[in-house]
Amino acid sequence: MLLLAPIVGALLIGVVGKKMKGGGDIIGIAALGTSLACAIMLFLGFGSEGDPGFGGQHWEFTWLTVGGNDWNLGITLDGLTVALLMVVTVVSFIVHLFSKGYMHGDERYTDFFRWLGLFTFSMLGLVLSDNLLTLYIFWEIMGLASYKLIGHFYFKRSAYLACKKAFMTTRVGDVGMFLALLALYAYTGSLQFADIFANTDMIPGGAHVWIALGLFMGAAGKSAQFPLHIWLPDAMEGPTPVSALIHAATMVAAGVYLIGRMYALIALSPVAMLIISIIGCFTALGAATIAFTRTDIKQVLAYSTVSQLGFMFTALGVGSNLAWQAGLFHLVTHAFFKAGLFLGSGSVIHGCHHLQDMTKMGGLRKKMPITAITFLICCLSIAGFPFTAGFFSKDMILQALWAGNGEFDMAYRVIFFVLAFAALMTACYMFRAYLLTFEGKPRDRHVHEHAHESPWTMTAGLVTLATLAIAAGYAWPDILLSNEAAVLPGTEAAAAGATMVGFVKVFDVHDPHGVAHAAHSTALIASSIVMSLGIALAAFWYLTAVGERFRKACRAAFSRLYGWAFNKYYVDEVVEALLIQVTLFLAQLSAWFDSQIIDGFVDGSGSLYVKTSDASGVADDDIVDGAVRLAGGAAWGGGGILARFQYGRVRNYLFGAVASAALFAVLMLYVAGN
Repeated sequence: MLLLAPIVGALLIGVVGKKMKGGGDIIGIAALGTSLACAIMLFLGFGSEGDPGFGGQHWEFTWLTVGGNDWNLGITLDGLTVALLMVVTVVSFIVHLFSKGYMHGDERYTDFFRWLGLFTFSMLGLVLSDNLLTLYIFWEIMGLASYKLIGHFYFKRSAYLACKKAFMTTRVGDVGMFLALLALYAYTGSLQFADIFANTDMIPGGAHVWIALGLFMGAAGKSAQFPLHIWLPDAMEGPTPVSALIHAATMVAAGVYLIGRMYALIALSPVAMLIISIIGCFTALGAATIAFTRTDIKQVLAYSTVSQLGFMFTALGVGSNLAWQAGLFHLVTHAFFKAGLFLGSGSVIHGCHHLQDMTKMGGLRKKMPITAITFLICCLSIAGFPFTAGFFSKDMILQALWAGNGEFDMAYRVIFFVLAFAALMTACYMFRAYLLTFEGKPRDRHVHEHAHESPWTMTAGLVTLATLAIAAGYAWPDILLSNEAAVLPGTEAAAAGATMVGFVKVFDVHDPHGVAHAAHSTALIASSIVMSLGIALAAFWYLTAVGERFRKACRAAFSRLYGWAFNKYYVDEVVEALLIQVTLFLAQLSAWFDSQIIDGFVDGSGSLYVKTSDASGVADDDIVDGAVRLAGGAAWGGGGILARFQYGRVRNYLFGAVASAALFAVLMLYVAGN
């Protein structure tokens, strides 16, 4: 029911949705409510303390037999699965409910809910898969659903360009992932997670690096890591509820989930792990700087998502149990506070009659108190304010970086400081967004006078997500992510000799004298300092006259750097010049070569053949047939002449014979005489 409810709901909406009063929205909401109820039951039934409960269950069936080999499909329920199921169903249910108010009156209201259901179904199927084949199938279904939802307002040029850009960019990453899957099947003979982990010794040493990077390439496409991050900010052209779902619980979460699920394989290559960390760190810092230059509230949140995903990949690039937990823990907490932020921005846009420019807002807290409070809580969480969910997960990421894994520890220490600076920037630009939107004096009186709070169908979800932005930091690590025996990939195959301990640094996080505890103290101090500085700097810049002058002076002093960030470091232009334009040039060159050279050769060959055929026809008609006709005419003429001597009289024939004999005798005598 958990998996099938969304797709059944989507099919029903497609059949009867337009005939119903509410456009079939109640079907989609009920379907996601069913999935949510099932996920909650699994969550409550999941055990710890060495008893995996639902977490240890696995079902499979044989769906195809080729050459005596069985292809099995099934689902696995472990701690990671249950965590993601809760995230997807909670956020998706709230998004469905929020969309009932936000999308009201849309011309394609029914279609929107239908594709929303398919989107959720694909993510649930991806999470439940016990093998890379079905995971990849759901991975691609998600790409289709995102294409349709991002391009929902297809009549806008920016929207249909954005959906094409998202679809094509993620396909680039999928090429690397597909090649990695082919290599895994070639080496291990299976795409089942357990079989792959149990047969990692069959993969040559050098292949580990390329397989790991191939999987990361697919993950980087879906989860918007440099340089494949360019599609995600443009995806804001879709409806705001879609942005919340993409950025929090589905598409961008899929890439992080893939790396977390295949960690037992990827961690075999320390070099690949370090590359993942470096790219994640670079993405986190770069996206944070760009977020400072955006005035569109959704654009700020979009680059915030890119940055936070960089935090997750940076953690997952450290080969330790602590880092694995930290990256996936941040995925969970980020889903709740980022969904709250996006839906909060949707509430603002709805209340301000589709205005998205923060510089025209201000003073909305009194007009939209519920939206303002929930948005503030989510801002505190993403900034890492103490006792919020984001505080715990971000602190764990910094702790994992400082602890290292015994390989490239110095590099991870450098990354620690870079990521701490990115965390400072996160706190600053997020509070910039809050202050510009909700605090201070109204900068546009007309907007302020007509602003209003959103209906309960929208604010109820905001309150729920704001609550989870605090509460999710307490239960999730202990219940789901600390139970390594049930959660950490690879332990299922321990009996086959492929335990995580063999190639991942395992820290005892409860040892007061251990490395992890010392790293936690350092991370706690660093995260508290950068969070406080970030919030204080934002308040100084945007709430005081002195701060505003100082901010403008800084902007002028660093105008060139600001210009680079404002133009998104020209990555889109570089991609346009080096990839798109080069591809178009090669396509045009290929078309010219095809039309002028290949078609010219074919046309020339055809013309020569025609002319040769014409000459052959002339020769056949005039020479061959002429000779035949001449021979026939000669035979006919000769026959006519001879026919004149055929009178049918015997005496004439005898006279002719005697005359011929006499003539012959005379001729012979003449020859003999000479």
